[in-house]
Amino acid sequence: MSGGNEAQMLAYAQCMRSHGVANFPDPNGQGVIQGNGIDPGSASFQAADKDCRHLLPNGGQPSAAQQAKALAQALDYSQCMRSHGISDFPDPQSQPGGGIRISLHAGPGGDLNPQNPQFQAAQKACQGIMGGPFGAGPAKSAA
Repeated sequence: MSGGNEAQMLAYAQCMRSHGVANFPDPNGQGVIQGNGIDPGSASFQAADKDCRHLLPNGGQPSAAQQAKALAQALDYSQCMRSHGISDFPDPQSQPGGGIRISLHAGPGGDLNPQNPQFQAAQKACQGIMGGPFGAGPAKSAA
């Protein structure tokens, strides 16, 4: 989750913790929150986010430029994964509200198994494109 204004992102993180998401991290020096180990789909996260979202820059909605940048990064990530041998890796899809989703549907004989060593190696090689391991960020970025 990226914001830009570190003070606003810090206020959001503190609000999330005070509303029951105890392990919600503070932003880094760039105002980015890495949500490792947080389930944005959980009821507690959803309730806290509803109460705290107003603290985010632009109410938590990405600008058109931020949306375009995130989509370009996600597309670069997908292309990187394919170039590292994960030929079935799909392109990202834009979601309402500015989110981006990469849906993995592993089938028999496919290469989309996150437990597969080749998938893990490709993921490691490509993780810098998205700022961390695939799926590390909240669902509204590149999950």
